[in-house]
Amino acid sequence: MNDQSPPAQGAGPELEPDGPPAKRLVAGDWQGIAGALLVAATCAVIVGEFGFRQQAGNIAAMLVTGFALLQLRRLSFSVLILAAAGLAFLVFGFSTRSDMVLLIESVAVRSAWVVAVFVSLLSLRSAVNDIPGIVRSGLYLVSQPPGRRYAALTLGSQLFSHILQYGAVTLLGGLVTNITAREPDGWLRQARERRMLLAIQRGFVATLCWSPVAFPMIISTAVVPGSDWIGSVPGALGTSVLIMGIGWFLDSLFKPQVVATRPTAVLGAAKDLLPLALLLGALFAGAAAIVLTTGMSTSVAVLIMVPFMALVIVLVRAGGSGSRRVAAAGSWIGQFAREELPLFSSESMLVIAATFTGLLSVELLGPVIQTVALPAMPGWLVLVLVVWWMPAAGQVGLHPILAASLVGGLFPQPALYGLTPDQLVVAITGGWALSGATSPFTAVTALVARLGRVSAYTVGWRWNGLFLLCTGIAVSLWAAFNPVS
Repeated sequence: MNDQSPPAQGAGPELEPDGPPAKRLVAGDWQGIAGALLVAATCAVIVGEFGFRQQAGNIAAMLVTGFALLQLRRLSFSVLILAAAGLAFLVFGFSTRSDMVLLIESVAVRSAWVVAVFVSLLSLRSAVNDIPGIVRSGLYLVSQPPGRRYAALTLGSQLFSHILQYGAVTLLGGLVTNITAREPDGWLRQARERRMLLAIQRGFVATLCWSPVAFPMIISTAVVPGSDWIGSVPGALGTSVLIMGIGWFLDSLFKPQVVATRPTAVLGAAKDLLPLALLLGALFAGAAAIVLTTGMSTSVAVLIMVPFMALVIVLVRAGGSGSRRVAAAGSWIGQFAREELPLFSSESMLVIAATFTGLLSVELLGPVIQTVALPAMPGWLVLVLVVWWMPAAGQVGLHPILAASLVGGLFPQPALYGLTPDQLVVAITGGWALSGATSPFTAVTALVARLGRVSAYTVGWRWNGLFLLCTGIAVSLWAAFNPVS
């Protein structure tokens, strides 16, 4: 997976480091220790799912707190804003609740769980991002002929984003700029680059509203009691189809009319996508097996399966004897903790601050809202308002984790409006996806802006303004009246 982030808006985490996907940068000793704390916290959370949950959760919360303390001298402005909001909620809580210490402990444990999901997703990205076949499959997508290019990049972006997260936008976008640089006509080069980058972005955000490994679904099911991925995914998949379909329609409607030129050769073949497809299939199959055999939730199954897959990939790629494979795995874990995770310290702090503040708001606002006579309104109107609330909040820089949490706090009992928890999740994730495409503060918008050499406001408002209007109306109607959620 705000947001902002997995995760910036969008899923979660903010911008990732510059450079190619396989680049490694060595952080200072303190940051290496900080990375090790996050790995240890993730291990504690996973162990806690099999027993001693309370003890393991407390350990994970303390480890995450230790990581946060090491980051106090390098907090971003976004984190400071979220921390200020969290402090305001703490003051409110201590003045109104007698069990505030226990509440903080509970929220800290749940926040550590979300951080563990973030770290586990980064582990999979780390294990696969320097596999040569990943680049070959990307070249195959970006070199498709004009008639198939938008659809190929939109669908391909969904495939890549499950494995690489925001790295999918970086990788595919980088390949796009390299390919379009060969076009001698400057105007045509810019038009093609813009269309291809938008296809990648819209494919990515279409993943956010339904994928079990995307932060919007993980956070939404955490802040809306009684919801789960299995119950929400039918409606969320419909949202994804709408986002992709409307994006393709608008691209076809406004594509530039140019004189046909000799088509360039497609690089590679469809079989180059097979490794990614197999990885995604293994991830879903493994998570499904965990759910069916243990009864764990889908989010917990993803938390366990993702780092397990990353470790298996490292072991398989190492080759040789068993001792060689074990040594390679140990080296990778150390490198991931000391060198790679510190590069995402800012994003990790954003996830920590947004999740803690968001979950705290849910716990504090829920009981208050239940004692207040909210205005009577039909359930469909609540869903429409939620869909538009997410991108509206994104326009002013409100982190989507906090925005989604406020929805959970304001509507703690969806049944009062004739709604199910899963319907509320579909509305939140649909709005979150729209925010990811249009908010100038989201990670994916900023990445696309950097690749397109324009401002984030240009991408969010000019390039995607009509897209937001058309898709927002369609997603609102779908969230309010679809028959499957």
